Amino acid sequence: MKLKQLLFALVAQMFSLTSWAVVIDGINYTFDSQTKTASVTQKDSKYSGEVTIPGEVMYDDVTYSVTSIGDRAFFSCGRLTSVTIPNSVTSIGKTAFTSCNSLTSVTIPNSVTSIGAGAFAGCSGLTAINIPVGVTSIGNETFEKCSGLTNINIPKGVTSIGMLAFYGCSGLTSIIIPDGVTSIGERAFEDCYGLASVTIPNSVTSIVGKAFYGCSGLPSITIPEGVMNIGDYAFAECRGLISVSIPNSMTSIGMGSFQGCGGLTTITIPESVTSIGSSAFNNCSGLISITISNSVTSIGNSVFYNCSGLTSIIIPDGVTSIGGRAFSGCTGLTDLTIGKGVTSIGEGAFYNCSGLTTIIIPDGVTSIGEKVFSGCSALTEVTSYLPVPLILSYNPFPDQLKTTGTLYVLEGTRQAYIEKGWGMYFANIKEIETEPIWLTISDVETGSMFMQCERGKEYSFRFVAAEGWEIHSITFAGKDVTESLTTNGEFTTPAMSESTELRVAYEKAGTAVADVFKKSPMKVLAFDDQVVVRGLDKGTPIHIYDLKGHLLTTAAAGRNETRIRVTAESSQAVVVKAGEHSVKVMVK
Repeated sequence: MKLKQLLFALVAQMFSLTSWAVVIDGINYTFDSQTKTASVTQKDSKYSGEVTIPGEVMYDDVTYSVTSIGDRAFFSCGRLTSVTIPNSVTSIGKTAFTSCNSLTSVTIPNSVTSIGAGAFAGCSGLTAINIPVGVTSIGNETFEKCSGLTNINIPKGVTSIGMLAFYGCSGLTSIIIPDGVTSIGERAFEDCYGLASVTIPNSVTSIVGKAFYGCSGLPSITIPEGVMNIGDYAFAECRGLISVSIPNSMTSIGMGSFQGCGGLTTITIPESVTSIGSSAFNNCSGLISITISNSVTSIGNSVFYNCSGLTSIIIPDGVTSIGGRAFSGCTGLTDLTIGKGVTSIGEGAFYNCSGLTTIIIPDGVTSIGEKVFSGCSALTEVTSYLPVPLILSYNPFPDQLKTTGTLYVLEGTRQAYIEKGWGMYFANIKEIETEPIWLTISDVETGSMFMQCERGKEYSFRFVAAEGWEIHSITFAGKDVTESLTTNGEFTTPAMSESTELRVAYEKAGTAVADVFKKSPMKVLAFDDQVVVRGLDKGTPIHIYDLKGHLLTTAAAGRNETRIRVTAESSQAVVVKAGEHSVKVMVK
């Protein structure tokens, strides 16, 4: 025991000989006799007014170089107004100037390479600060709540920005994050509500939780290529945000990422994204258009909750589950397509979507949650393509359907739906008519083609423009769906419920489209191996060719319609020509 006490005493004596503290000219220093260096440290009485730190200080006839400002050196010095740091200093310690709320000026020399966590936190009087070029990282909370700070230059050598680094810097109006920064810490720019411009470099690979939370003055953000995920609530409550560009490198959008961004009007989720977190676009009341990519497999809880401006939504086939209250409160929604890959629809998923009048349930659904369509006060019709009805232990539909609603089901399944209890939720249950429906496909190169379709099914097409041409527009059922065209020219129709038309207009590159469709009096339908031609004057010659240009048969138009038997391969397209008019049609 005595030996241990002796060793301790010896160590303490050695330390006292190599390091000690002295106040000189009002500044407290800790000296190191071995390195002949000094560090500015905290003193019993607070520093105040203007402080100029010398590059060298002499004590006992020995000159010491001032190389650092120690941890908490000027902590909570509320009367300190300015500090000049000499070129000899290389580091500023943790919380060195924290809560110096009267500090308005700090001169940091280029010799400084390290600034500790929280070094200037709460310095609300600072309006500008220059970070030296040798600094490589901005630590946690370094400039937290520097609310008066309007300008800051982040040098090119910085590679990381720590958690809460600029939290509450409400006076900042613009930030340029230099190339080389690979990580931005959680809440780094939270509540910088004066921020109107942010530049994020391509070197950043992820944007973590709440990084820009509450930046309500930010009007737009471009997320660079290379960023793979957006953290939880990263841009939540950015209420002034009206434009967001999401790169093709993105794979996931975190929970609440854009929650409360009421100014956001449109957003496109790229093909690379596979998951959208809960509440990602919650309360984005200004959102009127969103495109969900086919790669998304699930839509989380409350993702589009209270997006009252949305009028149309297509849930792609890749989605297998729709979370609880995912679209609840989307009162402007009038057009809804649920993809055929969906197997479960969560509780209250479309609760209070008061603009919906019809709903189609695809054939793969195995679970429907409670109150899924409750509050859909305009709903009058539901079409179910479930070959075997689900047993419902609760009513997922609005109460008015019990007296005025109609449920349409597949042929031969009405009795099964009644036996499974669906009859108690609808005034009428009717079987879907089995008459064929037709899709008319029109484009400038081949005229029109008529294709017989099955109800409730979707159909995919790929359109390729000839050299020197490009696709001008695509319309389906009278609506412009050009934005739904994939990068390789593919378009998938919603589930077909009635005859309609798909039109494709081409234009020469760099020119305006003009008169791409000429109305033709000729109408052509196909039934098995027969072609039916209508709308021609009696006696008009009709020629039918295969796609290689070989003449298959000829006929003369009758008074009302002409039926022509065609010998062709199974499911082959043929071209029917009469004068200057031509129509392509499929025959079996």
